[in-house]
Amino acid sequence: MDVPFDYSGVIFGNEGIIDIGAHNWGAVRMGRCLESLIDVRGRVLEIGCGAGRCIRTIRHHRPDLEAWACDLSKPAIGTARAHGDGVRYAVSNAEGLPYPTGAFDAVVIMDLLEHVPDVSAVLAEVRRVCKPGAIMHLHVPCEGAPLSLYRPLIAAGCDLTRRAVGHVHHFRRGDVLRHLREAGFTITRTRHSMYWFHQIHDMIGWISRLSGQGCPSGPATPTRTGCAPGESDRSTPSSALRIKHLISKPAWWLIHALLPKLQYIELRALAWQPLGAIGFCVTARRT
Repeated sequence: MDVPFDYSGVIFGNEGIIDIGAHNWGAVRMGRCLESLIDVRGRVLEIGCGAGRCIRTIRHHRPDLEAWACDLSKPAIGTARAHGDGVRYAVSNAEGLPYPTGAFDAVVIMDLLEHVPDVSAVLAEVRRVCKPGAIMHLHVPCEGAPLSLYRPLIAAGCDLTRRAVGHVHHFRRGDVLRHLREAGFTITRTRHSMYWFHQIHDMIGWISRLSGQGCPSGPATPTRTGCAPGESDRSTPSSALRIKHLISKPAWWLIHALLPKLQYIELRALAWQPLGAIGFCVTARRT
């Protein structure tokens, strides 16, 4: 099933490359990714690349690397290929990668594990295509983390990200580290992001999305749709909560103008510690 909601496009956009000098979370996250690849030579693969902006940015800053990428969505890969950016793109799911064993010196995974039902199967494939000693760089939201604003909502049955963008896992940081170690990776560095202002901003976006459209009918694939597996939501904008109508237009503009700035400030101020963060950035090495 093709992607009805461009998750990576919302975060990174679909055009050009990411400006790593910008004052926003996407730039910080991309900068961390590039830092993890600083000593890598050879081939790098991004799994779940969407329209390719992340791998295209890696290619821009590291033209010495041979860049490969894959995604389950044919339209996303079509958009990525249209850039003619020198990246070798493929349509593939994460559980069955079309690459030889030991083909890559580094693998990048941005916001994918929370969408896949079988995390162990994905990480086993990642390990298979990695050379011994290869670097894996991972970002994953840990909505089950202590002090997460999502956690009480999930406990109350209000699972925004499952309904809006198909998250099937709400990890804690320990869950992610355990999966990586069991898959044969040694953790070399962890960092944190997505504190409270960021979570508030995202929640407003998810509520707005859910108020504006229902999930498509028919079987749902949790990694590629906004519905939970097997759900069919035929709600219409007229019957759903429309958050934009509950506040004035100036207030709505203020939210979109102010919250990204606040989330960048809190990230810079708090990134040294994990409390209140759900964004988990991990660099690991294949054993």
